[in-house]
Amino acid sequence: MIKRVHVKNFRGIAEETVELNKLTVLVGRNGAGKSSFVDVLRFVRDAVSVGLDDAIMHRHGIVALRRYAPTKPYDLEVDLEIEARAWKAKYGFCVASGKEGEFRVKREYCEVSLPDQQPVRFTREGNQLSVAGAGLFGEKYRTVEPLSLALPSVVILSPLFSRVRTYLRGMNFCAIFPNTLRKPQEPSPLKQLSEHGDNLASVVRHLRESRWFDDLKSALNKVIGGIQDLRVRQIGGFLVTELQHQMGGDNSAWFDLSQESDGTLRILGLLVALFQNPRSGGFLAIEEPELTLHPGALGVLSDVLLEASARGQLLITTQSPDLIARFPAEDLRVVEREAGVTSIGPVDETQRKAVEDQLFSTGDLLRIEGLRRQPVMAL
Repeated sequence: MIKRVHVKNFRGIAEETVELNKLTVLVGRNGAGKSSFVDVLRFVRDAVSVGLDDAIMHRHGIVALRRYAPTKPYDLEVDLEIEARAWKAKYGFCVASGKEGEFRVKREYCEVSLPDQQPVRFTREGNQLSVAGAGLFGEKYRTVEPLSLALPSVVILSPLFSRVRTYLRGMNFCAIFPNTLRKPQEPSPLKQLSEHGDNLASVVRHLRESRWFDDLKSALNKVIGGIQDLRVRQIGGFLVTELQHQMGGDNSAWFDLSQESDGTLRILGLLVALFQNPRSGGFLAIEEPELTLHPGALGVLSDVLLEASARGQLLITTQSPDLIARFPAEDLRVVEREAGVTSIGPVDETQRKAVEDQLFSTGDLLRIEGLRRQPVMAL
């Protein structure tokens, strides 16, 4: 799991270090910067998967990505601490940018260790890379491309670097577009749901063979009501997902997703994301899971989210007092924005004490006075 994220000059985030738990809930007003923090991790995933250049261009260039500076452009920095079952790692990079939109990798490093073994690491300054540690293959010093990250290419030097790359590339993000689910979908070999759900039919077909399928059906029925089953049919070269609805008595009928509401489709995509390939150690981020959901179903949703966080790491954003009230205060991170700068931190100690003393729930505090971030102590 990702234990700690340090980010500097990413959109509205000036410099923040955020501790993450198995379940971390970002709470804040619209525009506070919750989505920006989620995108920090998505940006790392994309930069390692499709390349730094593509990841930056997808976000409209380095000028739009880095924090606004009236004079000299800021350097963008991201550092992660990862703790898996059998290894630990630190990885980070710094991207320097110019006024005209040019950029280059200024620094990059990765350190990976196994229990009772010396770590393997690489450090990079500009385009000069050095690697140290036992069991390395190939040259320990080399020149690298200034516009690309080194991590994807150094995996040939040590399998430990490959573990970090594989983990980062496997981070999953969920932002379901209902209209994407309504259309017939082409078969996909991927077992992990894509961010917008355009391979949902293939993932559901895979889930039908897993032990988690009954849990998925049960959760779907509890949240929506009247859903007995779901299936995937192949029509020509496309896959069509259908839901079986209880119609009264012993009668039921199948409807394809083009006939379902936006709320039904969004919760279906969300639940598939939560039950897909639920191996320990995976990472999933979901923004505002309560959208289009009836308040009466929030209890079921929170139970599913808590169960999913026991299998892997879960990061969610929300503005719902009713949903926030169902999570421990220590799992909440308050996101605030003042003078154009985003700050992120734990719930204020006095408010946590009120929750612990059962004077209020976190949802009550959000309604009454808003959750406050714990002030950072000056050094």
